[in-house]
Amino acid sequence: MKRFITCTLAFLAPLTVEPNAGIPIAAVPAAFAASRGSGLPETVSLSGFYFEVNKETGRARIVIDYVYGGQQAVESEDRHRPDPSYVQPPGLTYDPATRTIVYTHDGKRTICATVSGGRRAKVKNSGNCFVTAAYADHVKDNGWAIGKNRVLETYLETR
Repeated sequence: MKRFITCTLAFLAPLTVEPNAGIPIAAVPAAFAASRGSGLPETVSLSGFYFEVNKETGRARIVIDYVYGGQQAVESEDRHRPDPSYVQPPGLTYDPATRTIVYTHDGKRTICATVSGGRRAKVKNSGNCFVTAAYADHVKDNGWAIGKNRVLETYLETR
């Protein structure tokens, strides 16, 4: 039986900032059209992120949540939203000896979160690791024509 431990970090407003020294971890389309409401594509933003741990495998991952511009207006009618990204970047691990989620990159070891409790364990973000986002145009060449896709790229950064 697999057990996941989660920690939710809530933001009052969508968080979208320019990345500086982060590593790219995910990219999603920059526009989303809900099944209800206007039906027109709206801009996607980073809503928040949290860490998950699978104690049995010793693996850790980041779950990135997104929102779109009109989501709050139709939320009571339409629960459809952009799918979260589930990311296991290289170097992100769970250390059962210290009960921490650790990110190791370029020889630097950063504690991203601590795991506490027993059966009802909790994951608490240390504030040393965070996810940022920026919009980018990806070039798509299909062998005949070249086009652009606007995406929201997310990055893992450390303090």
